[in-house]
Amino acid sequence: MQKNKLKLYPLLLVLLVCNFSISFNSLRAQESSFIGTWVSEEDPNFKMVFEGNICTWLYASEPSGIFNFSLSNSTPQCGQEVLVDTETKYLQLIKTTNSTDEICYEIYGLTQQHLTLRVIDKSGFLIFIRQ
Repeated sequence: MQKNKLKLYPLLLVLLVCNFSISFNSLRAQESSFIGTWVSEEDPNFKMVFEGNICTWLYASEPSGIFNFSLSNSTPQCGQEVLVDTETKYLQLIKTTNSTDEICYEIYGLTQQHLTLRVIDKSGFLIFIRQ
């Protein structure tokens, strides 16, 4: 019986590594789908432009913030405990001029044309349309 248990440990380790790899690759694929310009549905003057790992906020075509961005599925987000399951994804923006200035969003939806976000610890949604 003990030998059978020992045979299961390598199998469990392989499954865990595969699951992590699939999750990581999924986040990388989703990160590349952010690339481009997103216009706020509520205020067309506000845009978020994602290039490489940089997100630039524009208001009336003028830069209003430059951030490093990353996607994750972990807790905490911006110091807040958040739900983590196979469906949750989070967007973190960290200001390039001040690494303690960060904003975290839960990604509620991402398609080729629409991006829906919710600021962590706030209610309401931000809806963007790909330009």
